[in-house]
Amino acid sequence: MTNDEKAGGNIPTSTTKAEQTHKIVLVDGLSNSVADLLHQEGWQVEVLTGSSQDELVNSLKDAEGLIIRSATPVDATLLSSAPNLKVVARAGTG
Repeated sequence: MTNDEKAGGNIPTSTTKAEQTHKIVLVDGLSNSVADLLHQEGWQVEVLTGSSQDELVNSLKDAEGLIIRSATPVDATLLSSAPNLKVVARAGTG
């Protein structure tokens, strides 16, 4: 019996690959190595380059993560279009 089971947790003992795949959207011309690393870690990665705001909104409908640089404004309208979004990260320095 696992510690979670002892504590009354209802943790599944096995998951399928489909259950493990989470979508993350990368914008603003991030390096391909970022997408490669996330893909290796099991993420479904969608890279948007030169996309319109409408395309970004559409891509975020089922995304759990968004990684941006400075070019993409993240405002209330964008966030409200992404009901599953759990994290927004800004890549860069400074």
